[in-house]
Order: sequence, then C-alpha cells, then structure tokens
Amino acid sequence: MTYYLIIDKGLCRLTAQRFAIFDSIVSFRIELESYGGTLKKNIELERAESMWGVDIFDAQLAKDIRLEFQQAVDGGTSLYIASDRIITKYADADSMVVYLALAALQIEHDVIQPKVKKKALTLINTGDGAERWEDEGNEMLSARKLVLQDLRKRLLNAH
Repeated sequence: MTYYLIIDKGLCRLTAQRFAIFDSIVSFRIELESYGGTLKKNIELERAESMWGVDIFDAQLAKDIRLEFQQAVDGGTSLYIASDRIITKYADADSMVVYLALAALQIEHDVIQPKVKKKALTLINTGDGAERWEDEGNEMLSARKLVLQDLRKRLLNAH
C-alpha cells in the first residue's frame, strides 16, 4: 500500500507492507520517503474495519476484484472478458471502487478498455466518492486526491 502524506507542508510517500496479522493487531513494515531521507520501521496497529485507506486497492471490494481478475487472467481468460465479468458481477456495487480497480489492473497489464478508461476518468474528474475522505479530514482527502491524480495521469497516457 502506498499512502501520500502532507507533513510540514511537504509531500511524503509512505509505503506499508502488511506482513503479519495476529487477532486484532496488524503488523506493518513501513518506509517513509521525503525530502529529508528515508525512515524504515516496523509498527503494529490495531485493526479498524471501518478505516479507509487512500490507495486504490485499500477497499476490500477492490482487493476482491483484484483477486478475481488475476485468477481469471491466470486461468487463461482474456483481460477484456475478465473485466466484463467483473463489471457485470459488481453492477450494484460502488462504481468508484469497481472502475478504478479495473482501470489500475488493466494499466498494470498494458491494456485499457475504452469504456473502463472513460468511466474511471469521469469518476476521478467529478470527484465522486470524495465524501469518504472528506469526513476523515483534509490530510486524508489531499492524499486521496494525489492517488487519483496519479491514476488519472496513467489513464491519460494509456493507449
């Protein structure tokens, strides 16, 4: 997971790798990169099921989509068919999560369906779903916007 943090008006990137889960405690190996250098540390946090991360795959639905997509592709299903099946299966789910996850997955595979690209860009440009992060404060909202702008840039450069 990658989080973007605003610290002392400077942008830092926090990369966290979950490496153990014990009951209600999650252990992370973190790396914090900023203009001042890199800090590496292991930390433990209490699990908070309601907590939203800012990364595209922090939501459980996005994780499920990534797993299903990868299993389908690994099983020989084309990227397009795998994506269409996910869109159909999750038609009633949060479209922001579904389309941003699919867009990120397709970009990882150097393919982008025009309908996925268009829907993801529309969701990013309109700011749909921002209220989740607005409720968490300006820092979370700013970090989420950075993640979305990064995905937007990759979508615009994808062919």
